[in-house]
Amino acid sequence: MRALTKSFLALIVLLLGALPARGQEKTTPNDEGPVVHGFLRPDWVLQKVDDPFRDDWRAYHFLTRTRIYVKGTYAGVRYRVELGLTGPEAEIPVSRVGFWGMPQIVQDFYADVPFPGTENVYVRLGQFKVPAGAEGLTYSAYLPFVERSIVQKFVGLLRDYGAALHAYPGEKVSLALAVQTGLGRSIPNRYLPEVFGFPMVTVRVQLGPNKGHDLFRLKPSPVGEALEVRLGANVTYYKDVLAGHSSALNVWNKEKPILLHSAWNPYIGRRPLKAGELLIGGSDVALGYPTEQGVLWLEGQITYGQFKNDYGDASITAFRAQATYRMKTVAFGLRYALVQLKQLGTEQLGDDPIHEVSPMFSYRLRSNVQLILDGSLLLDVPVGIEDGMGVYVLTDHPEEVGLETIERQQVVNLRAAVQIYF
Repeated sequence: MRALTKSFLALIVLLLGALPARGQEKTTPNDEGPVVHGFLRPDWVLQKVDDPFRDDWRAYHFLTRTRIYVKGTYAGVRYRVELGLTGPEAEIPVSRVGFWGMPQIVQDFYADVPFPGTENVYVRLGQFKVPAGAEGLTYSAYLPFVERSIVQKFVGLLRDYGAALHAYPGEKVSLALAVQTGLGRSIPNRYLPEVFGFPMVTVRVQLGPNKGHDLFRLKPSPVGEALEVRLGANVTYYKDVLAGHSSALNVWNKEKPILLHSAWNPYIGRRPLKAGELLIGGSDVALGYPTEQGVLWLEGQITYGQFKNDYGDASITAFRAQATYRMKTVAFGLRYALVQLKQLGTEQLGDDPIHEVSPMFSYRLRSNVQLILDGSLLLDVPVGIEDGMGVYVLTDHPEEVGLETIERQQVVNLRAAVQIYF
């Protein structure tokens, strides 16, 4: 309770600090803002499983995303501070010895400093998204579906902290080179004995119009009235750091991909601990086609992730394709995702791929209020069965992969969300 109170006090101070103060330094012609915005996205889920002990149908209501952010430009330096106040974005991670760290409410917190002597080249410092993969880089408020696909759960990267050089040498070329910690976001200070590895380095090249787009915050829609094509490719490499009694990848703090989950990955936490290497690479393509009635947007993405050390290697190959057609008040969409595992999970899990098919419909009630309905049909998804208790869908509960009974099922999720932007 004390930690939660401190978090809200910090939020109030942040917003008050965004207001102009007397005696403040005079602004320059490049200054903008600050402006304060946010969105909330309550969601509901009906889930159907084959459960021998509990009800097959389950019903849930979550407040998964509640965001507020401040952004602007001061003396030529752009900044953004974004907080996530509810749901898994704000929960405190649990270690074996109890709770540690503050509530994890900080999402983005960075400044873009113009690189001296150049134009359209910036150094980003702080906490921000890893520039890897179109789905992870699509901003949550722009997601056409209620949730990202299972590809993101298994091999997707979201936020970390560090530095990035990002440049826009032409109207259709965007480049980013990021050096980050490989620990995830919102990490408390820990001074531990360590064996050096290599920092998490990510390179992304994107071809396509960048006016109106942010390389770290993509929109699934064209910016103009003409046909738009976007091509992206990225690669991430990291050599683990042995620190204290564990390693950086083994204690990844938030939004950890299942590839690095010690319950699934038999090598990452094996003792005596061996430093491992992480490699994630992929490419994505998008096409936007405006028509008189609306906009057709097509996306495809393929991702490969591998972790290896002296004990062995585990990998994931994943694919996602989606199409949306958006008109003035309504939109329709369909998404397909596939995940192929290699040397992950228990022997019971097998090596058959996992499929996801997701239809979508949305209706815009107002310019800033949208109802989103979608489904997620999971085919051959692994579930764990706890005797006398019931079924856990392992894409939702990866920590339960160690249960004695693991089987494949067809699982249906019917989801709804209301997004309110302010």
